[in-house]
Amino acid sequence: IKQGAVDFKKQKVIEEAVQLLYVAEEMIKLDPNARLEEDPNFAAELRTTQNDFAQSFGKSAGIQPDFSVNPDANIFDVYEAWKFNNRLEYQKRWTDVQIIKNRMIKSGSAEQRRRMLDREIIEASEAFNFGMYDLAERLFGEIYARYEDIGMLDDCLYYKGDANYALGRYNQAEQDLKLLMQRYPSSQYISTAYKKIMYIDFHFGRYDEVFKNLDRMQAIVSSSDPGLDECRFLGVIAGLKSQRYDQTINLGFEVPASSEYYRETRFAMAEAYAGAGNFDESMKIFTELFNTPGIDPDFRSLLLLKLGYLNYELGNYTAAISHFDIIPGSYSNYDRVLIGYGWAYYKRELAKPDNETEDYSYARKNLELLTDIFYSSDYYLEAKTLLAYIYQLELKTEKAIKTFEYAFQSKELKNLSNDMNTERDQLLENYRTADALSKKALEKENVSAFNQTLTTKNKIKKPLDELTLSDLSSSGMATRNEIGRLNEQLEELDRLKAIAQERDNDQVVDRIEQMQLKIYRAVNSIDAPKGSALGFNYFDEHPFARKESMLEHQNQQVLNMREEAKAQRMEILEKISQLEIQIENASARRDYRRMVNLEISKERFQNLLKKLDLMETRAYTFDVSASKINVDQWSDYGAFGVANVNFAVKAQKELEIMSMLNNVDKINRMLETRKSNIEHQIDQIITEITVMTRRVREQERRREREEMKRRFEESYFDTHDSELDYNTDTTKLPKINEQ
Repeated sequence: IKQGAVDFKKQKVIEEAVQLLYVAEEMIKLDPNARLEEDPNFAAELRTTQNDFAQSFGKSAGIQPDFSVNPDANIFDVYEAWKFNNRLEYQKRWTDVQIIKNRMIKSGSAEQRRRMLDREIIEASEAFNFGMYDLAERLFGEIYARYEDIGMLDDCLYYKGDANYALGRYNQAEQDLKLLMQRYPSSQYISTAYKKIMYIDFHFGRYDEVFKNLDRMQAIVSSSDPGLDECRFLGVIAGLKSQRYDQTINLGFEVPASSEYYRETRFAMAEAYAGAGNFDESMKIFTELFNTPGIDPDFRSLLLLKLGYLNYELGNYTAAISHFDIIPGSYSNYDRVLIGYGWAYYKRELAKPDNETEDYSYARKNLELLTDIFYSSDYYLEAKTLLAYIYQLELKTEKAIKTFEYAFQSKELKNLSNDMNTERDQLLENYRTADALSKKALEKENVSAFNQTLTTKNKIKKPLDELTLSDLSSSGMATRNEIGRLNEQLEELDRLKAIAQERDNDQVVDRIEQMQLKIYRAVNSIDAPKGSALGFNYFDEHPFARKESMLEHQNQQVLNMREEAKAQRMEILEKISQLEIQIENASARRDYRRMVNLEISKERFQNLLKKLDLMETRAYTFDVSASKINVDQWSDYGAFGVANVNFAVKAQKELEIMSMLNNVDKINRMLETRKSNIEHQIDQIITEITVMTRRVREQERRREREEMKRRFEESYFDTHDSELDYNTDTTKLPKINEQ
């Protein structure tokens, strides 16, 4: 080896060529068309290759292989044997290289060791710079393991961890970076290592560790470190996600205004204030961000939306509506604006005093706009439920009941979707089991078992496809429900037509008949429901129940995948620890053959550990998000509404009747008062009239008496003028005879 006489590349080529030759001979023996019995010499030469063939795979003729040999060997057995031998040969060559390297490190001078170290660091760095992170990770790990005692290898540890981080092996990267911080606490890579570890903890949802590492980093890193603001902002987001609002706010104040993360930090602080119930402070920060010049239009609309909802929470419904009015219709989440409109208008009408008339038309129009245009919005079911209650308040009983029933049925269909998901998972598991058994039967050439598993797969496949693809089926409930709604419209038109005929309104009758004709044509144009190869779609009328069910099912699958990946990784770690103990024991006993086999097993488990590390990291890239649909909540409201709407309408009518009776009673009392007043005035007038009449009559009687007296006197004195002498004059009257 020292003289360089051993050429590993040449030796490897020769060995592989010999192995391919032996594989070809075995394939000839397995070929039924070869007819080796017709050429005994060739058959004898092939039989003599058995010993050489065994030796080429690291075996000897006197030693039996550690695996059972099938008398009817096939090409798969040959491939497995070749693969096993290839691992042994690679391990042997790698061991030779390690021996050479150890000897050179021990016998070489300091300059030679430094030259070897620099050359290997250059190779590892080139691999890292060219994106070959797996090779770079192995090279840096080898450098650290071999040259650990030579000098400061903090850069090797850091780039080994960074390569694992780039490969998605976050657990191994965390282990490397923590070893860096433990072995080299004064390294220049400490700040970046802390930042990487914080990102890893944040990725795995370990928010407590994020805060702990941030505190450690702030204790040892300069305040002018460029990565400190980023780590603080990461801590702010971690606090917001873990609902630690006080800690989020305190960390937010540590981010300076000159930082590139300042605006995002202020937004997170406003969210934290709102989460803590301090709406006034939250509004101040949102208003400050809104007044910042040059903000993105979509972000501006988001701030207006936040301000509108904060005003709604504070009871300032008019202010909330004014903020919603400024948001343009091109906003990507305009459905949130419409549902905000609906609640704000509804609450504003409820807050009116009793003497004012409530008008829910604005709330109803915005909610109907949401349900008509944004039919895929997560707030659709919420809008439907609120719309049903508004119909109830407006005494539209039939509309209210139908809308409440839609919300109520969503929960039932969600439960159906959950059952279908469970059944589909069970069928899928059975299908995979049958598929695995069929492959095993095919390998073992078991025809009966293969046919049995194939039959089982065919039985499972059809219901599995229907459960998987039923959402894409055109045969569902929507068409049937639409036909039912059209028939209900026809019945309503028949009722209106009868009323119009009773009133002899021919114009209205003609219009109703035209509408009926259009509906009849629409109903007749709908084909009869046919079966679909994709199954029956139960959720085309209630897609939100299906959506939330699938989201919850996906979340559960993600959680199960995380737990399973972690459990498997811990199991592999335990097995690697056991193998290390066994390797030490074999080395102490100088059982090198067993030690090589154990090293191969350890290497295989380490490669498997890397894959499981990547799988666990990937499992946490899938978010476990909460649903905004809230089927259970709004469905419960719908169930209550269906049961309560008639009673509520009846109670509301009774209240209205009582209110009307009270008003009538008030009017009656007012009329009675006015009547008594008028009667009193009439009595007074009658009394006055009576008095005046008496006075007039008295005066009349006086005049009559005077007149009668005058007449009496005149008549009396005219006939008896000798009885009384009213003439006081002394003139002597003439005699009668003389007159």
